[in-house]
Amino acid sequence: MLSDLHGPSPEATAKYAGLPSLGLTRAIVRKVDHSVRAIGYALNGDSLGALPHAMLRVVMGVTPFIRRLKEEDPVSADAYIQSAFAICRLAADVALLAGDEGTAGWATGH
Repeated sequence: MLSDLHGPSPEATAKYAGLPSLGLTRAIVRKVDHSVRAIGYALNGDSLGALPHAMLRVVMGVTPFIRRLKEEDPVSADAYIQSAFAICRLAADVALLAGDEGTAGWATGH
């Protein structure tokens, strides 16, 4: 169709306005999926001390994507930020259970 050569229609543009790009969304999903596998390995291991590190790798891994998402969709970015903080709090609690005050401090920013 000839109109396809001129880009998306105004209706299509309005429909998807405010949504993050598909590439950015896929990158976040891939990074989280990879990190969740690392958490699974830590859970199946013998050392509880590995779990908070794996959890914090999730946060560190998605941080660059959240920064980009903040430019494209601040509301979605804020939801990811809140989730990242929740992961940090949980990692700190697990680290304290494992007796690792250093990692607990890292997770809470101290």
